[in-house]
Amino acid sequence: MISELINSDIMDKYTNSRDFCLDSIDSYPDYLSLAQMRQLLGGIGKRQAFTLILSGEIKSFLVGRTRIIKKSDFLTYIKSLELSDEQKQYVEDILRMHYEKLFADYPDVVTSETLENMLNGSSNYISRRLTDKRIKSLYIGRAYRIPKQHIIEYAISREHQREKRRFPHLV
Repeated sequence: MISELINSDIMDKYTNSRDFCLDSIDSYPDYLSLAQMRQLLGGIGKRQAFTLILSGEIKSFLVGRTRIIKKSDFLTYIKSLELSDEQKQYVEDILRMHYEKLFADYPDVVTSETLENMLNGSSNYISRRLTDKRIKSLYIGRAYRIPKQHIIEYAISREHQREKRRFPHLV
């Protein structure tokens, strides 16, 4: 598989020279250019970057003639790499910080309507996740109340990352 060849190169750079620049990912915008993605992956070449994108391992879209990558899709790819437990925890912490920053303007406890806006999901999508208890919540009166921390836990979960591949509009 293509990712195995690329992943070994990336992880060699990460473990040997610390060129893997996730420490500075907060300084990057929410949408990355191809050059920024290459820099974050330790200075990989254009061919390797396009291989990742065209194989679908990192999702991107075109704006004019420019290839754009959502930061959350980039972090999802990083999380999917074969990493050691310490590296997985590190990437999960980076992903958690990204979602905390993304959801910073929302209150600590939200309703299902607000959750629809946060995750960019339909009311059916959100209500199914709440009734199936995939997103931890409290049912108070006639409405669900969802703590922001549980939303972040769900957003970084493997299940949500798989659903993002099926439904690209999700956050």
